[in-house]
Amino acid sequence: MTSLAIKYFLFVSLHFFGPPTTNALISDTVVIYFKNDNRGITQLVSKSRDFDFYRVVIGPDSDKDYTVKDFYKSGHIKFVGQCKGTGGLKFAEGGEFEGNCVSFFENGKRQSITNYKRGVKTGLEYSYYPNGRVYMVRNYSRFYDVRPHDVLDVECYDTAGAVTCTKGTGQWIVYDANLKTILARGSVKDGLMDGEWNGWTRLSDSVKYIENYKKGYLISGTGFDRSGRAFPFKKEFEIATCRLAAIDYIKVIRSRTKVSKDASGNKISLDDIVVSFIIESDGQLSHFETTGSTDSLFKESVMSAVLKTSTWDPHKYFGIPMRTRLTFPLRVSGKYVDQGYLTQGRYKEEVLGF
Repeated sequence: MTSLAIKYFLFVSLHFFGPPTTNALISDTVVIYFKNDNRGITQLVSKSRDFDFYRVVIGPDSDKDYTVKDFYKSGHIKFVGQCKGTGGLKFAEGGEFEGNCVSFFENGKRQSITNYKRGVKTGLEYSYYPNGRVYMVRNYSRFYDVRPHDVLDVECYDTAGAVTCTKGTGQWIVYDANLKTILARGSVKDGLMDGEWNGWTRLSDSVKYIENYKKGYLISGTGFDRSGRAFPFKKEFEIATCRLAAIDYIKVIRSRTKVSKDASGNKISLDDIVVSFIIESDGQLSHFETTGSTDSLFKESVMSAVLKTSTWDPHKYFGIPMRTRLTFPLRVSGKYVDQGYLTQGRYKEEVLGF
């Protein structure tokens, strides 16, 4: 066979060890714990039973390189690589991988071989199925984080080893992190998504979508909820939106809130108040809560101001609106930037589901 996957050969010398114990850790070794949410996003968590894998960062050596090793909760090796500079000790915040990095399935078989340059994938990346067969080959430009078209799909195979895409043209298959469940499949041409793609969301396999691409760009899409209703979209993910910017929204709520006095006769500070509410999938607001004051009249005044202040569209996932909780501190912060003073407001968005 003449495929890149067959021609490719790499010898990697790895030293495995089991889960570290407290006595085995030395002063320049750091252990970090991670968990994957239902969207496949990896988050840093504290040490507890509720983690999916942990990372051991060892070093540095004479060249200031850190060794990074990830382990499954079972203690089996998950990943081995090198990290440049002091970023190794803060890897949860984005250390820079350097050189060949190898990941593994929990059964011990190789999952991927990736080359990095200053933390960015570069060159050919090889991915494998849990049965050991080649899954796909991709080609990365060092600038792919700025120019997405510099990631080219080169080869793809099914679990039996049959080729579905070669030389950047054919059918491509996208799986979940464990390469067990198909999440999407569609056409590629010259290494880019081109034509119709069909997919299933991670949140529920009953939620489906159809997308149309042209030379790697999403042209249009339609998401379908559990009842089969269609929702057109141009972006796969859209955060909750309001006509007003966050800082203006907070300022309007403050101006419309009647400030009360506490039991001591002092005015309640709006800077201490936090407001939260849920945007229902139809855009209605519900489940109002306030913290920072126990005064019932004051709380009613805040809620009234929220209801009078603009309308919200919920978070959308493949066009499908989702119940979304927003949490707003009413404090307005600011800082001097160049010759001006910049004010800003912050809020937290939590997607609750369909």
